[in-house]
Amino acid sequence: MTKKVVFIIFSLLILSMASFTSTIGKINTSSSKISIYTEPDFPEWSIGDFWEYNLTIIFAGILSIEAVRMEAIVTDIFNDTYTLELSGYVNKIKITDYDYSIFVDALYLDGYATIDKSTLSIKEYCLTVSGNLHKPKIDFYVTLKMIFEQYLDFLDFPIICNGGDNWFITNNIDLILTGYGEMNGEELFITDEKSLDNPLNDELSVIKKEFINTPAGTFESFLISGKLGNPSEIWYSPEAGYIVKVKQNIPKFILFTIKVRFECYLDLLSTNFNQPENNTPFAPQIIGPFYGKQGVEYDYKVTTTDPNGEMVYYKIDWGDGCCTNWMGPHESGEEIIVTHSWDMKAKFNVRIKAKDVNGFQTPWSPLSITISKNKNVNNLFLNFLQSRPNMFPILRLLLKQLALK
Repeated sequence: MTKKVVFIIFSLLILSMASFTSTIGKINTSSSKISIYTEPDFPEWSIGDFWEYNLTIIFAGILSIEAVRMEAIVTDIFNDTYTLELSGYVNKIKITDYDYSIFVDALYLDGYATIDKSTLSIKEYCLTVSGNLHKPKIDFYVTLKMIFEQYLDFLDFPIICNGGDNWFITNNIDLILTGYGEMNGEELFITDEKSLDNPLNDELSVIKKEFINTPAGTFESFLISGKLGNPSEIWYSPEAGYIVKVKQNIPKFILFTIKVRFECYLDLLSTNFNQPENNTPFAPQIIGPFYGKQGVEYDYKVTTTDPNGEMVYYKIDWGDGCCTNWMGPHESGEEIIVTHSWDMKAKFNVRIKAKDVNGFQTPWSPLSITISKNKNVNNLFLNFLQSRPNMFPILRLLLKQLALK
């Protein structure tokens, strides 16, 4: 596979995530107010509230990105701003233009969004796609940062549903794109900054209020439609406090000066918004070596306690592009053992978080681990020591301290 194809992979991956944000943005309004049918309350988020989605993005005839799991969790509330932590992973990528399927080893999404509390408008958005693929073997990361010149209004409250109100969205966006990739010893760097004038231009309207089915359940929602796509349908549910479903089909989406059909499908998988009061588990602990050698497996003890005594799950980001799925359920207070090895010499920022069976999550807890280069030791000599456990106790202790045994 050529560098050109690698560049296409990098660019479309991050553009897809940007397009997902833009799709959400398309339900946003400008300064016009929607004001006849009033919803009971403006949604008020709390730390620990989360929304998990399944996402499929298709650039017809070029690329499809399927089985994308993406999660947004409220991690901070400061003055007039919510901070959402974004995380997720990609399971399947297919480049149709080259009749080629890419096999994903580990492809992770990680980032944040800052949201205005009074309007749920987007202030800033940053997402990193990182990990590795095989067939071909590619290690890479790409980061996209989007800064909105005017906050991208999410919804003006209260909402009406009389089929007669239309509104327009306009905004300027500053994009900062950075990335790095390596394939067969060849390096590829991506750096780009640009300002986009009014890229989200669309005319929107609230069509109706209806019950919509999602994997997370059935929600009473507002169907909002735009003229940019056919269809261009987004369902916002006050009950879920956010978007629950998206169907977007843009016949003439401009990609690298080429017009292609763009499709986006989003479904809510789970949320804990507005659920009965619950207590988040305490911050999880991960206990094990702070120093190690590359290529050597190390055991780490993981535990947390849930105030309600509920079962818990763990997720660990090992800092080297490997991130586990949710592991569990495990008993509250139960100590489990996890094992990992690092293939290169570096300092790794390991993170762990926990959630209970209702989905209430803790923030990430950090652990710094330094991995140094392993030294070759004569295997015959090590076998000799292992077969004679009572000989050379000082030497054996030294080898153990060096993590060579």
